[in-house]
Amino acid sequence: MKKIGPASIVLATALGSVALTSSAQAQLSAQMVKALDDPNICWQFQSEIISGAAARDIILRTLADRELAGSAAYDGGDIRLSYYAVVYGRRVTGQFYKSRCPATGPSPSRYFVGAEGVANYNSLGILEKDADTGAPKNGFGESSRAGGGGVIVGFNTDILSRAFLLPNYPLPQRPGGTVAPFTTVERVVFSADFFDQKTNHVFPANPQTFIGATSRYMVSGEMQFGINVAPGVQIYGIGGVTILNQDLNINLGGLGTSENKTLVGPTYGAGLGYQIPGSAVTSFVQWEQTPFATKTLTRPAASPGFTYDFTNTSNRIKAGILVNFGQ
Repeated sequence: MKKIGPASIVLATALGSVALTSSAQAQLSAQMVKALDDPNICWQFQSEIISGAAARDIILRTLADRELAGSAAYDGGDIRLSYYAVVYGRRVTGQFYKSRCPATGPSPSRYFVGAEGVANYNSLGILEKDADTGAPKNGFGESSRAGGGGVIVGFNTDILSRAFLLPNYPLPQRPGGTVAPFTTVERVVFSADFFDQKTNHVFPANPQTFIGATSRYMVSGEMQFGINVAPGVQIYGIGGVTILNQDLNINLGGLGTSENKTLVGPTYGAGLGYQIPGSAVTSFVQWEQTPFATKTLTRPAASPGFTYDFTNTSNRIKAGILVNFGQ
């Protein structure tokens, strides 16, 4: 066996339905060749729509290398190309699904829109300090849960995979000219989520008094990067920035204070997606965390002898769909 390309991928026989011969072309059945030669048929390979010629190129370059020992099978509808990825320690199968050719020619969908539901767990730390000396006086820690929803827009890209020569289709210029078993997932995502979430420290008084925050909405810009581990199945990591709009509130029984603040923090997380082969719809579920920068109320009218630091950390579970379109 030999290592191929920067990801050290090694391919081996998995299906065994086509015997490896000295000629890769000889391994393609007459039915498979006919389907690949049909100009009216394109093929979906993971998230990309490619021509029969491009699909044939991927298959032949894998089968032609004896040390990679790939195998291909055609059932009259789809083509299965199998290999063994040593770096991942398991057998994988690449699937080529018949697809209608786009009017502009074969190319992946570029843009997407979507919708999501959000379950947000917010942790809030409040530090009360003497306004003159800055000495801490009291500290409170509270948390809350709330649900909401939002909208998504974004676009697919391949900037990172090209920059780092990661395995993806097409690979004619890459070392060894060998097809890797996985394609990359790269998305730039912008989302806006809306909810009414109160996180308060309530004092045991009557009438009720409290210090806390009310979250209104979040806007995020993210880069999602990962791989298709099986046909249509995506795992990915998340990195980006989130903006939180929040009211900081103090009500100690007299004059109240409420100030609207905008908080910013880094966002990171991970997700799992599934795109039905041949469909433009991708469903997903993902986790995100954002520790927001601290915001301060200085000598608020409700308590002019003190300052208050508010520190939020948001953990979110999101689930939704993306609809891909455009070239």
